[in-house]
Amino acid sequence: IINPKTFVDKVQVTDAALRQFYTNHKKSFVLPQAVQFEYVILSAKELAAKQTVSDEELKRAFNEQKSSLKPKRQLAHIMLTVPSSADAATVAKIKAQAEKIAAQAQAQPEKFAQLAQKYSQDAGSAQNGGELGVFAQDGSLGSKSLEEAAFTLTKGAVSGVVQSHSGFHVLRVLDILDVDFEGQKEALRAAMQEKKAQQDLVKLRDEFSNLAFDTPDKLQPAADKIGVPLQKHTEWLTRTNADSLKIPKAVVDALFSDEVFHKKYNSGAISANGVTWFVRATATRPETVQTFEQAKAQVQTDFIHAESVRLATAQANEWLKQLQSGQTISTLEWTPEEEVNPEQMRAMLPETAFTILMKALPKNGKMAYALLSTPEAPMLVEVRSINNHVDTQTLKTTKQYVAQINGDALIRAFIESLQTQIPTKQGAEKISDEE
Repeated sequence: IINPKTFVDKVQVTDAALRQFYTNHKKSFVLPQAVQFEYVILSAKELAAKQTVSDEELKRAFNEQKSSLKPKRQLAHIMLTVPSSADAATVAKIKAQAEKIAAQAQAQPEKFAQLAQKYSQDAGSAQNGGELGVFAQDGSLGSKSLEEAAFTLTKGAVSGVVQSHSGFHVLRVLDILDVDFEGQKEALRAAMQEKKAQQDLVKLRDEFSNLAFDTPDKLQPAADKIGVPLQKHTEWLTRTNADSLKIPKAVVDALFSDEVFHKKYNSGAISANGVTWFVRATATRPETVQTFEQAKAQVQTDFIHAESVRLATAQANEWLKQLQSGQTISTLEWTPEEEVNPEQMRAMLPETAFTILMKALPKNGKMAYALLSTPEAPMLVEVRSINNHVDTQTLKTTKQYVAQINGDALIRAFIESLQTQIPTKQGAEKISDEE
């Protein structure tokens, strides 16, 4: 790797050179549209904590749901995983091992935790004696076969071998939690609080929308009347940095709309990620090209980097010529030799660099060399040999890729040739309603 940083001292920085670089790369110094804003978030989750649910309501809800509620079970398991690529013989071998473990566990259920720690391949539960937690008969266990087995066992009992998409399991029911009012009380309370909060959220959203409409250039009055906090985002938000700032797309689209960005009116209700937003722009910045003086510090940084890469590439080209002529360059520090396949390099390199590398073929006992341009730095590669034990699929894929590159180049060349011979123009065809 030819590190551009080693050429920084050779870069000549002059005001004229910086100005020329600024002129040539003016698009790089555009400040995008940006906005600072204030906002209100209405959340059912926050409203839920404020909801009150009486014991009478809880008992009524419990009686209504009692017939459909089923006992929950606290479960533990021992799991032996089956690789997706396993053949029938391997699957049979793993199943036989699971059956031996099941027999031990059924003979001595009290030692189930020790057996799980010793044999289970579920790293998340093995260290806790195979404990999985508490499950209802509602699909939350993730496997129909496991659920059926779990809910047919008595307390403390151990199952035989049960197969799932992950492998083979041996289950034990640690406890059965009966359906009673006290056991269901808190879950019912949370569900009823959430239901009430959702109902209140609809009313609150409509009320806030009306208040925000009455004072279209202010959010504060609506926030004060409803009793919710008005928050401020003082960092410049652009469409580019919105993801890193974790602002939902729907909110970003609203902020850059004409009503909010240009007129600075309150937005309507915006639903995003389960909550409702209202936003108002407090400051906006149109897309502008920075002057040379405004961007000078960034211009200098970019110029030095670009020139360092250019000098590093020029030096690399000199070394490439020497290497290709058979010379040895003692100052080059090569990385340790490694064997790679084309698919690995294709994933690591830009398309152009990958194509150059694939064309570097050692011949007549002589090594081949290639100069690859990557975003970080130019890279000299010494191809010492090509081994022919590449699997058929990899070879086929690589051939198809190179053929596609060559084919695309031929098509582009043919089209460009036609365009020089035949007058063309681009446009859109009009289609009538009758057509």
